[in-house]
Amino acid sequence: MSWSLISLFVGIIGVIVALYQSFEKKRLSHYLRSQSWYIYSMSLLSWNAAQTALIKYKDSDGQELNPDIFESLSKCDAYNLSLSLEAIRQIQLSEPHFDNETITTWATQGKIPKDHTALFLRILSFETPGSLCLLWKSFTARLSMKLQKKKIQQSTIVIDSQKDTEIENKSWKL
Repeated sequence: MSWSLISLFVGIIGVIVALYQSFEKKRLSHYLRSQSWYIYSMSLLSWNAAQTALIKYKDSDGQELNPDIFESLSKCDAYNLSLSLEAIRQIQLSEPHFDNETITTWATQGKIPKDHTALFLRILSFETPGSLCLLWKSFTARLSMKLQKKKIQQSTIVIDSQKDTEIENKSWKL
């Protein structure tokens, strides 16, 4: 067997292993994303149940409040908040896009409760952009402003020409 045949065989096996790992990575990331959202939804259900129990306990008819039960329910509430924050952190790590726009979209779609938007924003990391990124954003912002200004000027010219036409039409009618 020649060396070229052996290297071809090793190359083909390398490509097959790379394709297999790519599919496995995609499947694993999908599973992690799904698991993160499931944990978050379970933390919301647990938090809601603890809040309901606390409200019912406070509203109990004529019974004295037991400090031990009240303390346990308060601890449960704190643990649920901690669990929700951890689930949000896992969502941040598993989602391909986790930014202000995505969080707002999720809140609008009802994927997350609107009152939990602040918790998602709290987890959001604000990285300072590099100088090239700032330069690019500055360039695109200036270009956008120039295009908008040009569009406004063109619409003003169209409106002025329509007014001139109306004036001419009125003068013909007199």
